[in-house]
Amino acid sequence: MGICCSSGPPPVFLNLVDSKAVEDTKVVYEKVADLISRAEQNKKILSTYKDCKVACGTAMKRNVSAEETKALEIEALKLLLPCVEGMAILLQWKNELLVVFFELLDVFSQEDAWENQHACAKQLVELFGIILDFDTVRMFNSNMLNDLAFYNRFAPKHIDNPDVKLPLTEEEAQDMRTSLAQYNTLQALGDKLTATNNDLDIRISYSNSLGILANALSHQIKQTTDKAGLGLQCARGLTGTIVLYDQISTFGVFHKSSQIQLKRCVHLLKKTYPKEPTLLTPIQFSTKNFKYSSSSMQELFD
Repeated sequence: MGICCSSGPPPVFLNLVDSKAVEDTKVVYEKVADLISRAEQNKKILSTYKDCKVACGTAMKRNVSAEETKALEIEALKLLLPCVEGMAILLQWKNELLVVFFELLDVFSQEDAWENQHACAKQLVELFGIILDFDTVRMFNSNMLNDLAFYNRFAPKHIDNPDVKLPLTEEEAQDMRTSLAQYNTLQALGDKLTATNNDLDIRISYSNSLGILANALSHQIKQTTDKAGLGLQCARGLTGTIVLYDQISTFGVFHKSSQIQLKRCVHLLKKTYPKEPTLLTPIQFSTKNFKYSSSSMQELFD
C-alpha cells in the first residue's frame, strides 16, 4: 500500500510499508535506524522514572549534625547516580537526533528523491511519531529537573569521595538540565537550523519537502483501511510535519502561502481520530505562529 497525491509537481507515491533503503543514502538510513532502535529504551527510561525527592529532602534537613548530613547526602547521591545516567542517555539521543534529522531531510533535496527514497520517508514519519511520544511523556515528568538540581547541590561537596563516582561535572549537569527543560523537540530542531544555517534556499528546500510529505500523509489517512496502524502512524507523522513546517518555513504553516492545506488537515485529524488529542495539541501549543492565526483557525481547536 502506498501514497499517491500531488502537492504541486512532482506527483508523489510513497511506500510506507515494505520499502527498502537505497544504496546512495544507506549511511544516513543506518544512522536513523540506530536512533529509532534506541527510542523504545528512551521511552522506558522516561515512563518508569522514579524520582529521589524523598531521599534528597531528607538530606537537606537542618536539625542534624554535619556528619549525619554528609551521610544522608552521600546516600541521596547514590540514588541519584543511576537517574542521572539515564538522563545522560536521553540527552545523547536527543543531541544525535538534532544532527541526523536534517541529514535525513537533506535526502529529499535530491532529484527524484520522492520517487525512490521511500524507506527514508518511512523513517521520517516514524521519527515524528517518536518525537511526539518523547515530548508528551517528558512534559509530565518534571522530577528529572528536580533531581538534577539536587545533584548540583550535593555533588560539588563530594567530588573527592571515593565512595561516590560522579558521572557529570556541575557544568555538565546544568547543561543537561537546560536541554531537558526544553519539552518541544521540534522547536529545538527549528532552533538548531536557525543557529547553524541561515541559508534561505536550504530552509525553502526543507519546507518544500515537508509540504509534499504533509499532503501525501493526508491522502494516505483518507485512503487507508488500517486506521489504527498505518493510518495512525501517518496521522502522527502529519502532526509532526505541520509543527516543524511552522518552525522553519518563512511565513509559517498558518499563512495563506503555506504549502500545507492546514484546515483540511485539522478537520481530517479531528474526524478520523477524535480520541487522539495528542494529534492536535502540538499544532496548537508547539507551533510558533498559532497565536497569530485567524479566529476561524483557532476555533477548530476549541
